[in-house]
Parts: sequence; structure tokens; C-alpha cells
Amino acid sequence: MISISVYDMHGDGIQFNLPFLNIYHTGVIVKGIEYGFGGGASSGTGVWEQFPGRPPPNCTFKEKIDIGESKKSEKEISQIIKTLKEEYQANKYDLAGNNCNHFSNEACMRLCGKPIPSSIN
Repeated sequence: MISISVYDMHGDGIQFNLPFLNIYHTGVIVKGIEYGFGGGASSGTGVWEQFPGRPPPNCTFKEKIDIGESKKSEKEISQIIKTLKEEYQANKYDLAGNNCNHFSNEACMRLCGKPIPSSIN
């Protein structure tokens, strides 16, 4: 099963005190490993691995959502993850156009052919 972890973002510079505005961070869970994406000055990958459900700084775990089953082989899954790590570079992170949710959506599409919920910004 391909799943995503959803985290509420809060903290310095994130909290807008607007009750209708939810900002989420997501990571993709594949075979017991969660893959997340974030930015930085490095020209290396912005993709990291972690235990599922462990919130990044300034985040609170909200929920796990099952996206779909992958029909890919172990080798194909490994290659997809490797390719995503190459494509999602830390210095290419953009809050509006290339963020963790874009990464999660692309990973889910490649792994099981289904997008993340449209309610995830």
C-alpha cells in the first residue's frame, strides 16, 4: 500500500491565525519508509527518509491516508525512488511550485497511478 503522512504546519512564520487556512506537509510511505522533500542551499537531493509519522520540526502529525496499491516490482519501486531523489533537488524547492506536496503527488502517481487528495495544498 502506498500511503501519505499528513502533518499540520505551525510555528514561526507559518501561523497566520486564519482558521480557514490549513497548510500541510506530506511524506510518502513506501514499504515502511517515509520519503519527504524539503529545500535548502545544497545542490544535492532534497529527499530524505524517515520513520512514518515522525513530524518534521514545527509540524504535528495529522493523519495517514492510504492512496493505493502499487503493481510495481521491488526493482521498479527502487528505481522510481532513485529517480525522484535525482529530480527533487533541495535548491529547486519552491513553496508554491515545487514543494513537499508536489513531490508526494508525483511519487504516488508513479508508484500507484493515483494522486494525493486535492484537499492537500
